[in-house]
Amino acid sequence: MSTPIRATQNPPFHKVLSGFNGTMRPGFCSGFMSDNHSSPVVLVVDDEPLIRLNATGALNDAGCRTYEAGEAEEAMNIIARHPEISVLFTDINMPGQDDGLALAGKVHLARPDIQLIITSGRERPQASAIPDEGRFVAKPYDMDVISDLVMTHVRKPEADQG
Repeated sequence: MSTPIRATQNPPFHKVLSGFNGTMRPGFCSGFMSDNHSSPVVLVVDDEPLIRLNATGALNDAGCRTYEAGEAEEAMNIIARHPEISVLFTDINMPGQDDGLALAGKVHLARPDIQLIITSGRERPQASAIPDEGRFVAKPYDMDVISDLVMTHVRKPEADQG
């Protein structure tokens, strides 16, 4: 079950949609967070604004900082400008030249340090089609599962060093 977005934490819904112009913007709650570099920074890529809104809200509630993109080219531009991004959470089916799997491949080549989480409600890719140790989660997904995957990635390097 998805984590509900509470109106007290996010701007009024009509302002969110009317202010969306397809450009990168930090997640809604990121302004209230400290500059704690141990917080995961997630780029959420989905062409459906309501799905992005739900995902970024839930990830912000889980303690993540977020960026959003509506398609692959925009996502690559954001990744190039934000080295702090540690996780890509992308839908497969999107408009534009590249789908989410192609985006994941490009991100892995450019930034192999970024954890890949891929989702789709239409198809289920073979494990060999997902770069590196990326994970596939079918839609409809539970945002608690996505948050756990993100947080496990952040804790993993600390456990490996200890």
